[in-house]
Amino acid sequence: MKVKSDTKLSIFDTFKTKDNSLTGEAMRQRSIIRILSSNANPAERTRTGISKIIAKGQGNIWKNIYSGIFRDLDEILLPME
Repeated sequence: MKVKSDTKLSIFDTFKTKDNSLTGEAMRQRSIIRILSSNANPAERTRTGISKIIAKGQGNIWKNIYSGIFRDLDEILLPME
C-alpha cells in the first residue's frame, strides 16, 4: 500500500447539521467505530452484533437500525487508500 504525504484519513463523509451537537447518524457512526475497536468477541463485530449493541443502548429494536448500520459500513465509513 502506497502512503502519500498528503493522504488524510476520512472517518465521516457526513455533515453536521445541528448547532454544537452531533446528528444521529454521526453518533451511530462513532458507536460503530467504538464497537469495532474495543470488542474482542467476533460475533459482536458483525452487522447484526453491532446493531444489537447500539439498539440496546438506545432502547430500540435492532432490526430497526440494521439498514442504517449496513449503509454506514458499506458506503459512509471510508477506508484509507
